[in-house]
Amino acid sequence: MKNLKNSLQMNKILISLLSIPILLTACGENSSDLENENSSKRENKIISQLNIFAENSQQKSLKIQSISTNDTQPVYHYTQLINLDNDNVLQSYQVTYNFKVDHDYSLVVFFDVSKGQPSKMQLWIDTKSPELSELFTCGDKQYPTCENILLDIDHKTGHSKINFNQTKIYDYDRKTLTLSGEIIGQLQQNPTLVKLPTSGIYDATYQLSNNPQYIPIPHSNYKYYTFTNHNINEFITSNSFSDNAIYIKTVNNLINDVWYTPSPEYPLSLWSRENNTNLQNISYNPINLTVNFNQFKLSNENYPDLIINGTVGP
Repeated sequence: MKNLKNSLQMNKILISLLSIPILLTACGENSSDLENENSSKRENKIISQLNIFAENSQQKSLKIQSISTNDTQPVYHYTQLINLDNDNVLQSYQVTYNFKVDHDYSLVVFFDVSKGQPSKMQLWIDTKSPELSELFTCGDKQYPTCENILLDIDHKTGHSKINFNQTKIYDYDRKTLTLSGEIIGQLQQNPTLVKLPTSGIYDATYQLSNNPQYIPIPHSNYKYYTFTNHNINEFITSNSFSDNAIYIKTVNNLINDVWYTPSPEYPLSLWSRENNTNLQNISYNPINLTVNFNQFKLSNENYPDLIINGTVGP
């Protein structure tokens, strides 16, 4: 069950990080009608007035107001996604609303700042049984484009309001849900002003605990970045977790999670700060976004430990 939960979490992260990027667009001043509350009074908050219609069933109300109690687990995310494609900087955006009614809902909307319709949207419905959880989407290659959606995003504050008018989303079996109503997201603080440091040359290696050989990690530079709200960053060094990709998440300038797969034959190895291990063997520099590993150990049940040395970064 734990592996299944990790797999679902990994899928969400991959979809976010590896989504089709859009050419970088300068934010500038936004003429949104959203109110600019005094920052000292702001909260990370969601107000949902959504209704869902499923085929051959009654309307379901998702009307709720949800407020985060701390900034490490916000209910509302405003995210800037950056893909370094050779010499090009590609950027897209997403907003994510996490709330609970009868189940845990996560509504993710991907968009280009210059367009009025989302490029992609996903509704994750997580039940207590992960194998029964569902994903509905529009805008993916196999699904119709997202339509009948009105976006109002203030890129200075990160606040958002999204209106749905009989918007259809689909699961893998082409089951349809129809969304109506609106959802509002508000940040506690203005989002990170992104300025990527100059790229460097890094020399990270890995070793398996049952083998003395140190093997170079072929991808030591970040390829994908996400900057969420004012304090949550994610970095990944390759296109796929089966292609020597290191995934790193930082929260409030501390390393929170590290994932790594050295080869398709070796499963994903994980580390989380909550396990309270290896804390002295890893460090993060928030100025240049580099992460330094010193005999840093990742574990995977029934497999040799994996040990990383060296530095990864932009």
